[in-house]
Amino acid sequence: MKKLFVFTLSMALLILNSCDDQLREGQLTLAEDVSYATDIHYLLSGSLTSTGRFLSDRNSTREDMCPFAIQHSQFLHDGESGNTYGRWIVPPSDWDTEYGTLLQNVESGLLLAKEQDRPAFGAIFEILRVVIYSYLTNTYGDIPYSEAMKGREGIFFPKFDPQKEIYEDFFVKLDQAIQTLASTSDAVGKTEYDMMFRGDKDKWIRFANSLKLRLYVYSYEAFKKSGVDHASQMQALATGGKLMETDAHCATILFDGSVGDNSYIHGLMRDPSTRDREFRKRKPACTFIDVLKNTNDPRLGYWIAPAYMPLVADADFPPSGNVTIQDSYGYSYLISPEKASNFTPEVVEDYPLGIRAYVGAPIGGYITLAVNKWGYNPVDGNFNNRRMSDFGDVLRSNANEWLRCIFMNADEVQFLLAECRQRGWITAGDVETYYKKGIVLSGERWGIKSDEITAFLNEPSIQLGSDQLNQIATQKWLAFFNFSTEYYFDYRRTRLPRIIQEYADAAISIVLPFPIRKMYPSKEAANNKEEYKVAVERLVSTQSQTGLNKDSPNSKMWLMDY
Repeated sequence: MKKLFVFTLSMALLILNSCDDQLREGQLTLAEDVSYATDIHYLLSGSLTSTGRFLSDRNSTREDMCPFAIQHSQFLHDGESGNTYGRWIVPPSDWDTEYGTLLQNVESGLLLAKEQDRPAFGAIFEILRVVIYSYLTNTYGDIPYSEAMKGREGIFFPKFDPQKEIYEDFFVKLDQAIQTLASTSDAVGKTEYDMMFRGDKDKWIRFANSLKLRLYVYSYEAFKKSGVDHASQMQALATGGKLMETDAHCATILFDGSVGDNSYIHGLMRDPSTRDREFRKRKPACTFIDVLKNTNDPRLGYWIAPAYMPLVADADFPPSGNVTIQDSYGYSYLISPEKASNFTPEVVEDYPLGIRAYVGAPIGGYITLAVNKWGYNPVDGNFNNRRMSDFGDVLRSNANEWLRCIFMNADEVQFLLAECRQRGWITAGDVETYYKKGIVLSGERWGIKSDEITAFLNEPSIQLGSDQLNQIATQKWLAFFNFSTEYYFDYRRTRLPRIIQEYADAAISIVLPFPIRKMYPSKEAANNKEEYKVAVERLVSTQSQTGLNKDSPNSKMWLMDY
């Protein structure tokens, strides 16, 4: 079983001083002499764990705005939050983690692999490099790339490379890594340090090919506008037999749960003093829950907890006043229902009466709307409403077999292939086969019972009809609920599933347009002014903006400009 372990990398950093003392030391230089820093196996484990945790945290409801924007969850605290896209107009402070810890580890690994003639390690580090840089460019647009991490060569103010050129290099680097892994006799050796694939080069090749497919799909329309059609490359991937096909191929790492750093972000060990409070501030969105309920999706009972204080019809009120309900994983919840007759008709009319009530948080709501919906509940102050569902307790664990640091899953590959086939970008395979295999793989990944998956596959509401792209996107969106940042990249490209916009249109406090990028970090704008200005000028305004005002959540990067 693949588990996450954190290793401390002992690196002697060359600290540089300059006329601008705000320069990010970690981004500007690598180790003075990486060969003296650590064993290459430790660099691999360090890179995997630091990158895996970073991606896991960014995809969670705790650390990022994306889960709120695409309505996997909603936030019941801090007034105008990610629910209204208000947080997107404030730039992050820096990207020291990405260009510091993550890329520093990877670049050190690449240098050491070259120095020690370890081509398999070099190929793996190159794949991880693409993972990190693809996250960065997909988030911001043009980024420091070809000149990044070159402080040792005197490049302290790296240029921002055009996104198109970055994507072109991704494909070159992934092809080189795949070719190397397929041909080299070099092996990882101490396979326990490869927590992802235990040194299995075939699985690394499948991951690299699957990552290529993702990036081809993301960039297809943008490249097509520039005169490049990648349909033949996607067709070759679809027919090549070297994509992720089963859960065993998934690029994921299980958490260990032995200490806080090795625990899932919502586990109590990560922050014992506030974790329960932080967990309950973030509720499943009504969009998310309603789709699960309306399609009789068995994952509802695995992912979502019943509301703690639901409204019930008087005739159904339990004699004891309380009941204990188990979810599909066996976690128990003490439910304290309240009689609907105690509340005004305005409260009751929108509430799904019943002891096992799954109720999502309203979309785009301020605190007053969210906590007063269906009657104000003063328990826990202004950050909780016990008539709404929480996420299931499976997501409050420090570690279990379902919680993973996700780089990429096999179900994503099937949904990508389904979209490609439906759009006519590939001719291989069958849309419905890809679509349903994606659903099966998602269910299996979460341990959904096989008979429940089979029954769901026969559910009339999910059979492909005339709106196939929307149906494919809906199932992909559901499968990505703990991988929200990656689905955010997908949603801004397709605007599917359509129900996300329908719920946003119905909300009373969606006051800003849907954000299509994050603003550049404020430290980058201050410290690398000239290169920052060039990058911002290449953004395409959607709001008649000029100059630096184009560094906006609503300006288009190259990927979106078609």
